[in-house]
Amino acid sequence: MSKILVKPNNNNSILEIIISNLSKKNSISLQMWTQIIQIFKNYKFLNKFGCIIIRGENFNPFSSGADINDIKKLDSPLKAKNYFTKFVNSASKAISVCNVPTIASISGECFGAGLIIATSCDLRIASKNAKFAIPAAKIGITLNYEELEKINNLINISFLKELLLTASPVNAKRAYKNGLVNKIVKEENLSVETLKIATAIIENSNVSNLRHLKMLTILNKYGIANIPSQELDAEFLSFSSQLLKKI
Repeated sequence: MSKILVKPNNNNSILEIIISNLSKKNSISLQMWTQIIQIFKNYKFLNKFGCIIIRGENFNPFSSGADINDIKKLDSPLKAKNYFTKFVNSASKAISVCNVPTIASISGECFGAGLIIATSCDLRIASKNAKFAIPAAKIGITLNYEELEKINNLINISFLKELLLTASPVNAKRAYKNGLVNKIVKEENLSVETLKIATAIIENSNVSNLRHLKMLTILNKYGIANIPSQELDAEFLSFSSQLLKKI
């Protein structure tokens, strides 16, 4: 059965969101896209946590991509547009704009839809056995502009073209070298190392973390020259935090 599992961790300060569809290598079904959207739009629930980790069940693989049975049904441009707009884009955007720091903990395959989810996170930690690919060209389909732009903002255009045109997997070392992942660890240490980074995040000021993520979202949306005046007025709000007053 395909589903997204939610597991509070570390005294309920870290939330694990688990891609669970082991019989299909943790591929992502329509039901799972919908669950991701619902989880990441439940702001009251998410704001109880200092960090969110997204991973595949059993840590291997992260996700082999979208459920191929769903893709087979996209036999017209209108159906494809609805699929991307209603499910893929909505889920990836909900993750991207989340004010709680997110980490993708990646082992094994991180293909297609899995890569879209991973690149929606703030950080990506990969095990040495991780593999990354955009296999759309193998079945004659494309990503849409929104997802291409997001990935292109992380890596150089030449590397993105390689992923798109060859549709072949690259290893964790090449992904790290090209800015797709933040850190590589041994496979057996992935869970522990991801938790270490999450713990380092939650030990810092939650006010600073939330403000920095919101400011980066605004920068990406408007550019430095067009930031709304109300956001500029809020630029230094963190300096009134109680933590600063204790220094």
